[in-house]
Amino acid sequence: MIQGNIEKSRKKIIEFLGKHQKISLFYHLDCDGIVSAALAIKGIKTLFSSDIESEPINYEDFDQINFKEGAYMFLDVSLPARVYSQLMNKGLCIIDHHALIENSSQFVYVNPKMWGDYTYTPASLITYLLFENEVREYDWMAAVGVVSDAGGKSQASFIRKTAEKYGIKLNEDDPFSMRSRFGEAANMINSLTVEYNKEGAKKALAVLLKTKTIDELINNEEIKRVYEKVNGRIERLLQDFDKKSEVNGDIFFFDVPKKYSKYSSTIATILGLDPRYFGKVIVIGKDIGDDSKRFNIRANGVNVNLNDIVKRIISEIGGEGGGHDKAVGAVINKEYEETFRRRLSELIQSRRS
Repeated sequence: MIQGNIEKSRKKIIEFLGKHQKISLFYHLDCDGIVSAALAIKGIKTLFSSDIESEPINYEDFDQINFKEGAYMFLDVSLPARVYSQLMNKGLCIIDHHALIENSSQFVYVNPKMWGDYTYTPASLITYLLFENEVREYDWMAAVGVVSDAGGKSQASFIRKTAEKYGIKLNEDDPFSMRSRFGEAANMINSLTVEYNKEGAKKALAVLLKTKTIDELINNEEIKRVYEKVNGRIERLLQDFDKKSEVNGDIFFFDVPKKYSKYSSTIATILGLDPRYFGKVIVIGKDIGDDSKRFNIRANGVNVNLNDIVKRIISEIGGEGGGHDKAVGAVINKEYEETFRRRLSELIQSRRS
């Protein structure tokens, strides 16, 4: 990441914050988004006496945003045009690492892809670098966010330097996996969102805002109890996936039972990083209410751009979705479920051949 671009972006953000005393801050409902929010709030509070209201958000929430007075900041979220067009006149800042969005010159937008850096850089590291002067002692927290979002390998230098600083031993065979101390902390944060959804994300953010060290986070007894409960259920769902997933070539489809639907994203991420499924596409589905279906899709080691594929399907059948080249989410109307599955298989196959 080019330091000069970070410095220019920092100046724009500080100017933005100086103009707006009231800020509605939205952050993605995962560890990377939660860590980004914690770092941003710590940084902003050091610089200004801003009134900040924070709220976790996911793809299906865009049309439910309650527009209030004041400016808006979105972290680890790629907004659709119909949403950001309503916010530009109010004051808008987006810090993100997903696919670039259009018309970004009309608001404060920070995304390394803007300056040609396509290295995978989770939002937590971008946010840390933007507020590094204010949150330098929380580099360990940024490392937790990076590892949680599978960014350890692409940001190896930062992870190794931070691990060395705090005496954290990395796994020799797979130093950037979730099996490190950073990964352990990330799993604990994720367990709160898995178990309690948005309320869990709020709880995780509140804990991070008060936590000084990674050991303090990992030794939090309340979070440990939730993590142990969640981990047991995840293990059973992974066993069900091995036995019951539907296989179409190199694509594995699996629907999480309704009572365990909150585990779908976590299951997709774990399977996406599992060496047994390297070169395969994992598609985890869950019902949302009576009419909608959400898919979490991962493609580790597969030469396809899932974000482009999902965007194309959504343009055909409607819905919301997007993300990264190898990890995306999509929400569609249930009546198009079979069409979605068929088009996903067709487009993956056509782009691999």
